[in-house]
Amino acid sequence: MNLALFDFDGTISRRDSFLYFLWSVNRARMVTICISSLPGIISYLAKRDPGTALKETFLTKMFAGYQLATLSEQADAYCSRLLPAIIRDDFWPCLQRHKGDGDIIYIVSASPRIMLEPWCRHHQLRLIGSELETDAHGCVTGRLSGKNCKGVEKVDRIVAEINLGEFENIYAYGDTSSDLPMLELAEADKRFYKPFR
Repeated sequence: MNLALFDFDGTISRRDSFLYFLWSVNRARMVTICISSLPGIISYLAKRDPGTALKETFLTKMFAGYQLATLSEQADAYCSRLLPAIIRDDFWPCLQRHKGDGDIIYIVSASPRIMLEPWCRHHQLRLIGSELETDAHGCVTGRLSGKNCKGVEKVDRIVAEINLGEFENIYAYGDTSSDLPMLELAEADKRFYKPFR
């Protein structure tokens, strides 16, 4: 049995799915947040910030106080109406090959898990992603529950959930330096960097 691990943003998708989701929920609010968060955005783009603080800033300003159930409904609409348009065409044949071989397939993403769950469920894919913190009333706080699922944290989450020793082969797909720790789980000839471009 084989295991296939896919990063989502930039690997499967042509654009950042998290920002696109925020944009789909409230465009005017998204513009306001981008303007007010410009110093953090510049720091992130300059690679001085790993992105966790910036992500929590966006989550807090956009969703703090939201019922998790409401956010889940918005994710359902996003995954059915908008997300399909940003999936790279060359991803689909690769996915079908893995499915045809009976491989276990995981999406491993830094994006909030709740945001990608409907899409993964529709395509019968397993998902590991960043988790949102909620309060006692089931409302989103804007903070992450645990670490941002990025870089080495992807590997930690994978190892915590999957017994890698059960698999004959591990395939890994990514597109940025933060995916390299996950790619290292696969043998050299089964690591794919920017594979669908």
